[in-house]
Amino acid sequence: MGPFLQLKILNVRHCKQLVEIGICASNLMEFRYLGQLICFSLREVPKLLTVEIKIEEDVCDISSNHFLSMLSKDIPQLHTLYFHVEDEHVPEALPIFLDLKHLVLIFSNKSHTLSWATLFLLASPFLEKFQVQLPGHLNDSAKTKVPKEWVHHHLKEVELFQFGVYKKEIKFATNLLHNAKSLELMKIDPRVSNSSRVPFDWVQSGREKTIRLLRKETRPGIKLEVE
Repeated sequence: MGPFLQLKILNVRHCKQLVEIGICASNLMEFRYLGQLICFSLREVPKLLTVEIKIEEDVCDISSNHFLSMLSKDIPQLHTLYFHVEDEHVPEALPIFLDLKHLVLIFSNKSHTLSWATLFLLASPFLEKFQVQLPGHLNDSAKTKVPKEWVHHHLKEVELFQFGVYKKEIKFATNLLHNAKSLELMKIDPRVSNSSRVPFDWVQSGREKTIRLLRKETRPGIKLEVE
């Protein structure tokens, strides 16, 4: 596709006959793809800073890792990434994103582990803002593939949406409070991102339980906001 010298935003959604995308657009700044797993070539996009990817089928961790490796290699300047986690396959590690500053990780209800979230933190050492829409259900007994000990030195702001007070969610939030050494703000929200509906059980018991558990773990200098 290209060269399209004036193209700045490209959205590709649900093109079921598409098998490959090759883009040459020197002024492209934003690319969003929602659809099946296909081949990508994004090597002539020097101004591309924002990417959203949602693969609407189950893919193995090898395919996911290959795709993310392409993003890391072809778009080293990537600043903002929206990534939809559609399955439970978790790779051993992710490629490094050195320029990534803002990550939005959206879990589908088919995902039952937060390992992806920690792996992305380890792969994005200069990340500053991290937004996570948590799965609707977590498997508290599931084993994870990520290191138990890790540190992040640049993360400043975290937002956790669809927070439901599962043990894994509390543990993940606690790890962020402990290990993100530059953290300034953590927001906990039971609603799905961009929704105004607050779950009834959260109002009844979840909110106070979350505040009580996380306040104990919050370091001085970190602002904790619970909706």
